[in-house]
Amino acid sequence: MKRHQMEIIRSNRKLNFYTSFKRDVSKSEYLEQVKNLKHRQALAKLRCGNHNLRIESGRHCTPKLPETLRICQYCCSNQIENEMHFLFHCDRYNNIRQQVTSDIIKKYPKFDSFNNTEKTVFLFNNADTFICKKLGYFTYEAL
Repeated sequence: MKRHQMEIIRSNRKLNFYTSFKRDVSKSEYLEQVKNLKHRQALAKLRCGNHNLRIESGRHCTPKLPETLRICQYCCSNQIENEMHFLFHCDRYNNIRQQVTSDIIKKYPKFDSFNNTEKTVFLFNNADTFICKKLGYFTYEAL
């Protein structure tokens, strides 16, 4: 049954980001760790694609905007505004990202050497209250 649920999730293109870090259908730790309701809601929305990044808003245009044209309007990177861009690249969020990242690196120095995929898996699958709260804070403040 659980394998079938994961196959359904993997086949849904809207959940592309979710499948980059979620490997099973178990309850995620952030639901218990992030006590601030607004932070927890923002994190849940980011995880499941219920946000206003262009990767999502572009699919609701008429006609539908091709993914390759869903470019970030907040920075000069000319990158698609998806969750990875939001989390690790967009200049708009540099101040808050640097603050949160430096706090995480103080506790987990190896985080700085991770690539973006490894960082995503680390952040979104972590059971450490500190990490869950930092991610919730960043997501809420940036979104």
